[in-house]
Amino acid sequence: MQGPTGIAGRVVSGRRLRAVIVNYEAGAWLRRSVDALLASAVDLEIVVVDNGSTDGSLDALDELPVEIRRNRNNRGFGAACNQAVGDLADSDLVVFVNPDCAVEPDCLGQMASVFDTSPSVGMVGAWVMNDDGSVQKATLRQLPTVKSTLSGLLRLGRERRGVLSTESAEVPGHRPAEALSGALLMLSAGCFRSLGGYDEAYFLHCEDLDLMRRAAGAGWDLHLCTRARAVHAKGISHRSAPLRAQAHKHASFCRYFSAELGPLTALVWSALIWFHFLVRTPGWWLAGRRR
Repeated sequence: MQGPTGIAGRVVSGRRLRAVIVNYEAGAWLRRSVDALLASAVDLEIVVVDNGSTDGSLDALDELPVEIRRNRNNRGFGAACNQAVGDLADSDLVVFVNPDCAVEPDCLGQMASVFDTSPSVGMVGAWVMNDDGSVQKATLRQLPTVKSTLSGLLRLGRERRGVLSTESAEVPGHRPAEALSGALLMLSAGCFRSLGGYDEAYFLHCEDLDLMRRAAGAGWDLHLCTRARAVHAKGISHRSAPLRAQAHKHASFCRYFSAELGPLTALVWSALIWFHFLVRTPGWWLAGRRR
């Protein structure tokens, strides 16, 4: 079996597998991510949805078996992801890959195999690492609470972690998880479609957590596949404009909790979030100026 991109490999249980990368000013990292996908041991399609990049990152993909969908401007991460799933059958798989994330050759095959264990599996994450091989905290995270988020923003204590330790990666297999790293996230197209995709009101940040929360609420199982490995550079697309990225992040935190808080509590919460943003603004502004 070969997908439209012509990439040949091991078929994933008769399903189509589509890798989707949302690109915005990712520079040379985009090519690195695509090359890693091309080296995968499974048959897949690769779709790059570009949100109006002007850094020439797409030029490096010339003559590669990759479908490129271009937006005139930055539509946001979730909206761009939603563009790339519509024609997949419910049994097919889609994996969202950050442009600064490089998968190991057997990573996607390992993730895809988890879907064969139960029809209730809707979402599978991977063991996502830093360049030095250490595990990223998002790999082990749980869904945030108001308390844990506020504590993290104010640096009052450690953020809540998942029940796994770093040693858990040495145990082959997969296990249920409350939340997964959004840098590399695989779903059945049926699960993604049943949830209505990403909430496009989230421009950047928290859209993955919102999707995970809704998936669990709808009865879908989330699993972390510890055998699936990838390296994530983190935030490459946002380093040139940290203040703008942080503004979107804070707005997303407000939205994420608005559904579970009463009107007055939500107002107080939003005020605290934006106060934190104002306090930190000078540092983020200077960081952007230095680049």
